[in-house]
Amino acid sequence: MPALISVMVEPSVLTFSAIGETQTFTVNVTGPAISQQPITSGAITWTDGTYVVRTPLVVYNYIPGAPYFLDSGESMAPGSTPAFQRSSVYQKIGSTGHRKTHH
Repeated sequence: MPALISVMVEPSVLTFSAIGETQTFTVNVTGPAISQQPITSGAITWTDGTYVVRTPLVVYNYIPGAPYFLDSGESMAPGSTPAFQRSSVYQKIGSTGHRKTHH
């Protein structure tokens, strides 16, 4: 991620006590509008010293009124907004049999 983008993960440590156990973490991304490129990406890396799990992270600008192309090949009507089902806070459920820590 570019230096001006801040990524906060809560909790920063996930502790697992059984194989197949799940844990939830929340990712909050803040920063200025991305002006040089419309999309930037990175990853959250969790490790216990032996295993590494990467969670891809993509950040992009949403510009109201801009023509976004949908899977059907049609752009959205001017003034309409996409019907997002979640807030800008990304939640992910992780599942491994190992303790994971954020680096």
